Amino acid sequence: MLLKKPSFATENFLPSPKLMNDIRDSDGSCRNKRIERGDFTSIDFSTLDFSFTIIQNCTFKNCSFDKSSFMTSIFTNCFFNNCQMENFYAKDIWFEECKFTGCNLIGSIFKNCNFIGSHLQYNNFDESKLENMLLNETFLINSELSCCTIKNINLNHASLSESNLFKTTLKDIDLTNTDISGIILSQNFTELRGATISPHQACELISTMGIKVSYG
Repeated sequence: MLLKKPSFATENFLPSPKLMNDIRDSDGSCRNKRIERGDFTSIDFSTLDFSFTIIQNCTFKNCSFDKSSFMTSIFTNCFFNNCQMENFYAKDIWFEECKFTGCNLIGSIFKNCNFIGSHLQYNNFDESKLENMLLNETFLINSELSCCTIKNINLNHASLSESNLFKTTLKDIDLTNTDISGIILSQNFTELRGATISPHQACELISTMGIKVSYG
């Protein structure tokens, strides 16, 4: 996870209806760009390199980011709605107050990424790799997270509620201050082996098996 927000120089890049042409006419990538207050619909950003980029107050609807790469970049107050982001690659990224809704992120890789005050709902992260990440006051809910590889994830007042974590090992992850209500696991909860949960969370999970818990 990132210990502080990245800092780097960028070139202002004004959004326009001919955004892709502008990109092709420049250096063929979005490297070292600052993009602000853009509203993009059905734009194909596939395979593009967005390294060392600052994107603020932008909306992306029905856009494609398949096989795009983002490294050492900052997203602030951005909204991704129903975007295709399969095999998306993100490393050293700072997401703050961002929203992802209904996005396809199957087979994606997130390394050294921080999500601060963000909301991710109805997304598909199946078979993705999540490593060295911080979810601080972030909601990753009603989402598909099955068969994922998760390593060194710090959850601080986060939520995974109603998400499908089937066959995703949560070993060594502290879930004690995370909302895990309604998460989908295998019948014997093997995904939680080696994870840390609170007594209250343990009682909630046991009750899903039809076992009555006495607090007396």
